[in-house]
Amino acid sequence: MSAGGDHPNDRPETATNRPQAAGLDATLGAFAKACDYITDVVRREHTTNRTLIQRACYREVRAIFGLSANLAIRAIARVCTALKVPEKTHSTFKPKSQTS
Repeated sequence: MSAGGDHPNDRPETATNRPQAAGLDATLGAFAKACDYITDVVRREHTTNRTLIQRACYREVRAIFGLSANLAIRAIARVCTALKVPEKTHSTFKPKSQTS
């Protein structure tokens, strides 16, 4: 065991190479676009109920934006939660935002 920090586990977990960074940026962009799409569905359906919105657009979100199942569900949850706040009913989502 060395104390010099040469062990692979001593490296910061946030280090990414260029292809990884590009992939993360693409995923963040797709997630934000999916959130905007889901926002339109929420407004059309006149509900922020996650189950109803999931039923209305889950498959389309996965197919159109190429999101994993987990990211599609998280996008739906994020939009439904954000749009429950009256001040955010006209929100759009930015790729690197933590909220709308």
